[in-house]
Formats: sequence, structure tokens, C-alpha cells
Amino acid sequence: KAKDAKISELEEQYAEEKIEALKQQYAQAEQKLLEKAAENKDAWIEHIYNAVISGC
Repeated sequence: KAKDAKISELEEQYAEEKIEALKQQYAQAEQKLLEKAAENKDAWIEHIYNAVISGC
């Protein structure tokens, strides 16, 4: 019984570490997407601005 308890404790710990790692990966991916969106937004604003200035 003690062995089973130890195994389930280790499994739980592993699961928590896995979840934490996934949360960090998700946060990093989200940050990259936000940075990319900001770059694209700037590019679009510049594109529209140039189009308006050039009268196209």
C-alpha cells in the first residue's frame, strides 16, 4: 500500500510538472503571437498610410 501511495504521488507530481511546462509553452506561444500581431499591425498601418499619401 505504501508503494502504491508513493507511485500515485509521483504520478501526481509528474502531471503537475507537465501541466506547468505546458502553461509556460502556451504563455511563450501567446507572447510570440502577440508580438507577431503587433508587427503585422504596424506593417498594415504603414501600408494604409502610404496608400493614402500616394492616393492609391
